[in-house]
This record gives sequence, C-alpha cells and structure tokens, in this order.
Amino acid sequence: MLKNGIDPEKDVNYTLYQGHDKAIIGLLNGQVDAAFVFQDIRYNMLKYYPKIMEQTRVVAFTERIPTDTITVRSDMNPTWRMKVEDAFITLASDPQVWKIFNDVFGHRGYVISTDEKFNIVREAIELMVKKP
Repeated sequence: MLKNGIDPEKDVNYTLYQGHDKAIIGLLNGQVDAAFVFQDIRYNMLKYYPKIMEQTRVVAFTERIPTDTITVRSDMNPTWRMKVEDAFITLASDPQVWKIFNDVFGHRGYVISTDEKFNIVREAIELMVKKP
C-alpha cells in the first residue's frame, strides 16, 4: 500500500482477524471493505460459501511471499540438516502423505530454500519502519 501512496495508519481503518478465513467472512458480512489474505483462501472456503467467487474479487497481488517454513537451528549438524530436508521432500513425494500434508497444513510439497527468498519480507518491514 505504501508503494501505491496509501498510508495504512492514516488512510485505512483496519480490523485484525484471527485467521485469513475470518477476514474473508468479515468481508462477506460487510464488516470491512477489503481483506488482505493469502492466495487464494477463497478456494478453501467454497464448500461453505459457494458464491464466494462472485461476492468477492481480487484487487491486487503482492510479489511472491515465502510462507510456511521448516526451519532448523543454524548450528545444527549439516548431516542432520540434510536428513531433515530429505525426509520432508521424500515424504511429500508419497501421494498418501502428500494428501495429509495438504489437508492438515495446506502444504503442496517442499523445496529447499535460501535466506535470500525472505528479502521481500525484510523490504516490507523496512518500508513500514521508514514510512513517510
């Protein structure tokens, strides 16, 4: 919003919800004018809100933001770090386990990542701290 000239503290009245689904329910109930949620929570809610796609619309997307991580201590033995990485990647390649991961966590698989992928989060925090 800051990049588009909107100061969330001055230009927006906001409500915090305990979950992305709750934010969308607030939008559907007319409690808020917009909701900022992951892409695309609406698909997860179709069962209970079959008209959700007609009742809401996507206005904008952010750049890709890394989400859930499986994180280990930086001082973990590299051999054990590889074992943890391999375990999750191997488990997720099994269709039955993949279904459990997807149903329980909404995860669709795992990839090895790098710290640099979190620069977008750092940049957003920096923008918020330096806001005009």
